[in-house]
Amino acid sequence: MAGIGPATWRQLVEYDVIDDLLDWLTVDKAQLVSLPGVADARAKAWLSAFRQARQRPGIDWLMALGMPSLPASVVETWQAELDVQALQMRKAHHWQQYPGIGQVRAAQLEAFFTDASVRAMLHRLEEERILTRHSPQPHVPTPLPTS
Repeated sequence: MAGIGPATWRQLVEYDVIDDLLDWLTVDKAQLVSLPGVADARAKAWLSAFRQARQRPGIDWLMALGMPSLPASVVETWQAELDVQALQMRKAHHWQQYPGIGQVRAAQLEAFFTDASVRAMLHRLEEERILTRHSPQPHVPTPLPTS
C-alpha cells in the first residue's frame, strides 16, 4: 500500500489499532492521531492511502489475500468487481477450462476459495463493499457448467 510501510504496520499492531489483515478498513483519524509521533497530516496521509487501496480492482484484492497466480489472459477477462460467490463455488475442473490453468493450479485455486479464513476475509470485503457477491457487470466470470 503506497505510503504505508512495514514500520507503520508494526506501529498499528503494537498499539492495538489493528489485530488482523483487514482491520485497517475501519481505522479512523482519532485512532491514528492517538499514536506516538502521528500528527494530523500523517493521519490524513495514511487515511488517504487506505481510501485509495479500497479502490483497487478486485483481482488485486484476491492476489493480496494470497490467491494463486492466474495467466494474464484470465486476469484480463476479469473486471474490477468480481462475483465472489461464483468464484467460491467453482471447482477445480471449472478452473481447468481456462487456458493456461492446469490440474495443479486449478486445485490450488479451489483450495484458496474454499479455505475458511479466506472465505471470512472475502465476506468482510463484501461487507465493506470492496468486493461484491453478485456483480452487475456482464463480463464477470460465471460458474462454468459442471460435467
